[in-house]
Amino acid sequence: APDDAPLPEVPGLARPVALSTSACYPLGVPETFATAQDLGYDAVEVMITGNPLSRDPDELLDLQQKHQLPIAAIHAPTLLLTQHVWGDAWNKIRLAAKMVERVGADVMVAHPPFVWQRRYARGFAEHVSRISREEGVKIAVENMYPWTVRGHSVQAYAPHWSPLDQDYEWVTWDFSHAAASGTDSLEAV
Repeated sequence: APDDAPLPEVPGLARPVALSTSACYPLGVPETFATAQDLGYDAVEVMITGNPLSRDPDELLDLQQKHQLPIAAIHAPTLLLTQHVWGDAWNKIRLAAKMVERVGADVMVAHPPFVWQRRYARGFAEHVSRISREEGVKIAVENMYPWTVRGHSVQAYAPHWSPLDQDYEWVTWDFSHAAASGTDSLEAV
């Protein structure tokens, strides 16, 4: 298709554009809300981090009210840099799912497990589906990207860095991660 071809319409699918707190790092959560409001974003995604404000639903609701911007997603603290937040991996997923409901978000986002997280990776899709049903929350697994170490591709995620061929009910697509993996986002989506 030509570069100027319109994206195909998907009936009933709204496409709000959210600014993630991780995209505004090292700025904090309040600065992300202000930036999103100033730039005309539709919503905010909150990445749960070591910053206590990112884990405080009352503070997040106050920011949501102040800036009149909804929180579209809560991103579970499943990054290398957030290993100390909320304990083990399944506790992170469950607590982030509870935050989704508390702040009125639409979805919880999680990364696939790292290969060294064997217990977490075992039955990952089934566990995500179970927690999603139990908590009444959509849990979307995000695409990541392959790692390269000394010029060799390394499998860092289990079962894979791309959620597209996995048995997940919902996925979320990160365009910068797709670019890092060399994936054509339009084709993938």
